[in-house]
Amino acid sequence: SFTRALRITKGTVSLIDRGAVCYTRIWCCFEVWASLLPLPDRPSGYFYDLYTEDGEVIAGITDGFAAVDLKEGKINAPFEKATRENRFPEKLAYKALSLNLEEAKASIEKDRTMILEVMSQTAYGGCEMANDMLRGRVAAAMWRQALVQRLPLCDFSDALQRSRL
Repeated sequence: SFTRALRITKGTVSLIDRGAVCYTRIWCCFEVWASLLPLPDRPSGYFYDLYTEDGEVIAGITDGFAAVDLKEGKINAPFEKATRENRFPEKLAYKALSLNLEEAKASIEKDRTMILEVMSQTAYGGCEMANDMLRGRVAAAMWRQALVQRLPLCDFSDALQRSRL
């Protein structure tokens, strides 16, 4: 099953489409939820990364450094990571900051009901904790871009505070 696979992998990569439609689909939101919440038998150091592409530009928000960040050596890795994350589209960042997993839709309503029930019955905080964790990760990665572009920092600081990162 999906949750068994999450227990034996090193991480999850979500591919965010241009309209962030994935944040409106219940199965995609279940993947986010299951990836972000600490499972008791999951090894520590589990990664959750977000990637998108816009024409020629590939941008990713990652836990730690990606292999591409290390191509010029460890000393340059923070710069490479910041450069990659700064390319993440502002529009998609705001979609993540407004994510509400519990509002996602499904083609089959029975699937939606079952997934929401599973997410709400967890001891790990349910949908709201996963919402906060995703928002916080995006806010942390976008902080520099928000400063440079003079975006309202309150959106990012609120997300960071609620995420407990």
